[in-house]
Amino acid sequence: MYRVIVGIEVHVQIKTKTKAFCRCLNTISIEPNKNICPICIGEPGTLPELNRQMVIKSLTAALVLHCKINQTFHFDRKNYFYPDLPKGYQITQYEVPIGYDGYLTIFTDDSSKRIGIERIHEGCRTSCYQQIGNAVPVLFAQAIAKKIKEEI
Repeated sequence: MYRVIVGIEVHVQIKTKTKAFCRCLNTISIEPNKNICPICIGEPGTLPELNRQMVIKSLTAALVLHCKINQTFHFDRKNYFYPDLPKGYQITQYEVPIGYDGYLTIFTDDSSKRIGIERIHEGCRTSCYQQIGNAVPVLFAQAIAKKIKEEI
């Protein structure tokens, strides 16, 4: 007999005034690439600056989802090619996430189901595509935190 296990990965944009790793406004401007800086586009010699509000809100989400909290965590630099990843890397909590081993309980009329949360980790999406007229430019206007969920 087989048991089906389904895992899903959910990306959530944390509502903060500034982006995940710089002080640029975290808004999508009508004018493409208006809210960017050397850190956003990965210019050589620039260092990321962690958004404190992102950490607080991610930690809050981890606690609400009954996650265990890592007392120390760090960010990794994942290097890979993707068309909307012009820096060639992504800053993320790959190895040591902010929260892990949590759950979400879903209630129905006659029962409940516990959905396991494998990890909640922070990271950023350096850019995205957005169609503007006939053009599809790469926009450096967004950064997100990620939540990865897996049903157990």
